[in-house]
Amino acid sequence: MRTGDLTWADNQPAVTVSFTAPRDADNPQLVQVQGVSGLGLRLENGQGQDVRLGSRGKPLLLTPGQDSLSYTVAPERTPAALVAGSYRAVVDFQLSYD
Repeated sequence: MRTGDLTWADNQPAVTVSFTAPRDADNPQLVQVQGVSGLGLRLENGQGQDVRLGSRGKPLLLTPGQDSLSYTVAPERTPAALVAGSYRAVVDFQLSYD
């Protein structure tokens, strides 16, 4: 049941997830990478929707015994000059249980 900003169920805990990371200078929707240019990382939730960096996601109900959350990360071209090579990025996440 969703009531305003609260999601709850008698038999299921709820969790909200927030992600923080340095943002790409050319596209702030992407995570900044180190080691190359012209590339950022797009983070999506299990429904294929963009994750807004720095914001709490919608509450998710967890099924006891099947408490997995799925996210994907995909490289995406940015307008900066493309420089090939190895890259890395750091993304922090926070789980808030209701």
